[in-house]
Parts: sequence; C-alpha cells; structure tokens
Amino acid sequence: MNKITLLLAVTIALNTVVPASAYVAFSRDYPKSGLDVELDPYYVAVETYYNLSAQQGRLVIDEEDESKIYRTLLTKSLKPEFILLEASCYPMPILGVEIKQQHPALYRNFDVTENLNLVRAVCTGFEEPAALSLLFGNLVHFKSKDIPDAPLGKGYAGYLFSAGTYHIKDNSLVDDYWLEVE
Repeated sequence: MNKITLLLAVTIALNTVVPASAYVAFSRDYPKSGLDVELDPYYVAVETYYNLSAQQGRLVIDEEDESKIYRTLLTKSLKPEFILLEASCYPMPILGVEIKQQHPALYRNFDVTENLNLVRAVCTGFEEPAALSLLFGNLVHFKSKDIPDAPLGKGYAGYLFSAGTYHIKDNSLVDDYWLEVE
C-alpha cells in the first residue's frame, strides 16, 4: 500500500468511525448546567454551560427562512441566557503539524507538485491547534420541518471570547498568543 492510499484510508476510517458532526450530549434538555462533548476528526470540543434563565428548555428553530433565523438569533443575543466555556482542539491540523515536524522526509514524499502536498491538503482546517472560548449568549437547536425525527443541529449566538497560544501555517506551528472577540 503506497503512502497516498494509506493517508486516504486513514482519513476515510476517521470519518467512518467518528462521522462528521457526531454529537454526544449528556443532557438534551439543557437544565441549569451541563456538559457536552463533540467529536470529529477536525474538531473535538468539551463544553460546559450554565443556563442563566429560569426557563430550562431549549430554543428550537424550525424556520426555513434564513433572514428570520438570523433575526431570531440577533434578537435573542441581546439578552444572554447561557454562559458557555469550551476547550477545543483540532486533530487533523495537529496531525499535519506532527507529520511535518517529526517525519519531514515522509511529509515531502506527499508533494504532488511544488504547491500541492497531500498531507497539507487533507490536514488543513482550523488555523490554530487548540482554543479556549467563553460565550455569553444563547444556545439554539435547529430542526427540519420536513424530517421531524432528524437529529438536531445546534448554533450559538452572542458574545464570544476565544484565546490560544499558537497558530498553524502550512503545517507548521507559529508561536502566537492570540485573543479574538466576536
């Protein structure tokens, strides 16, 4: 098995074992506080939240009109009902850094052209290896009117503060303390 086939097989296996946007919730009804875990080859997060409102349900949006969705999210973000703390890391981008740093000859073997490296292409994603984020806002769930039993998607609206200590540029770590406010 050549290296290209091996890299593709690993990527396919990761996406099969941990499907994109696999969502494991320890609490689906969102009581006063809780813990959620999200697993994906490109994004792993552990988040804890605290519900500031007296309401213990969840905001579910089943609207299909995109402008109405954004209006609802913006209106709701004016009065934050959740505090959420999240620690996240990004496995595939970290794998690309690891291969380039620890196995430079192997990394160069994946050069297809001067500007195309398969490891860089497959392992691209977030520009940082990890982040710590704090959200003051709202947690919303989306459901389909057409498929009522479909798994819910989730989204956040509010004031977000994220920080980290590195960035990733072309599968190399750049020492860079950063803070983002959104």
